[in-house]
Amino acid sequence: MTGIDGNVLLAITKVECDYGRCHTDQPDDLVPVDVRAHVDAAALQPGGATSALLGLADGRRVGDWVNLQPVGAEHAMGLMQFLPSTWRGEAAAAPGRPQDPYRPLDAMTTAGSYLHRLETGAAGGQPRDLRGALAVYGGSLAYADQILALAQAPQLGASSLPVVLPIPAPGWVQRIATPQWPADLAAHMSPSGVTNQCVAGALATWALMHVGDPRWNHPPPLVGNAIDLYGVAAAEGFQVSRQPVVGAMVVYGGSYGMFGHIATVRAVQGDRYEVVEQNFLDFSPTIQPHWQTFDLRSVAWPAAAVVGFVVGPGG
Repeated sequence: MTGIDGNVLLAITKVECDYGRCHTDQPDDLVPVDVRAHVDAAALQPGGATSALLGLADGRRVGDWVNLQPVGAEHAMGLMQFLPSTWRGEAAAAPGRPQDPYRPLDAMTTAGSYLHRLETGAAGGQPRDLRGALAVYGGSLAYADQILALAQAPQLGASSLPVVLPIPAPGWVQRIATPQWPADLAAHMSPSGVTNQCVAGALATWALMHVGDPRWNHPPPLVGNAIDLYGVAAAEGFQVSRQPVVGAMVVYGGSYGMFGHIATVRAVQGDRYEVVEQNFLDFSPTIQPHWQTFDLRSVAWPAAAVVGFVVGPGG
């Protein structure tokens, strides 16, 4: 939609607001009335759409995503930390004219559009490369280098997994290469066996989405057929959800066969989500244990086929 690599946008969300986990506890009225009028505050509450998407069990207020430090008379706000004046202009110029800087899709679309406009010179009046555009966005070349390093670094986890944004229509599927696993992958998935089974692929990509998070350092084991793992995870104290969450494993029921199926959620957008998975394409149970086919797939939401989502180890 915007031409900006999704990993760059994910890196910005990490630096600016820790994927939505930032919690500054500022007054809501630091966000101007005209901008705040478009914020879906209910979506930020526990169980709301945005909190569920980002795995924020305790929810957030508008003021929780307001930067402590002012820039002139303004405070950066929202998931991608726009100044209100910048948001007004760039949201109006972005595809679909996004309205809510606290809604992940709106915020990331506007950020991608803004970076692209900075690259072309449509914003700022002079063409720039991506590094230069990021320097304008974050205020320094050091910021740009931090974002670019994160977008390529293993510790971002998701950086070595492809993503297509916006998510294509449900039913779309695309074969991808076997992901580049970290050397210590076995320390981050349990059981750690590398096989051609969908459970092993999901455990590995799930771990890869969270490398650097201490909860994935020798996590408790999840053992069983794919169809059973939501119940196993809940019984063992894992954080689970009934809503799609980026970075969670999604467990599918019997409509995917007697053993079910499991995948890792790569992105979520309104009525659909995108997964990375092993052996949805070209599965053969006779293949000797090794990594087999991986793909990206767009799935409609809600869907009766889903048992639930395993978000992460407890604690």
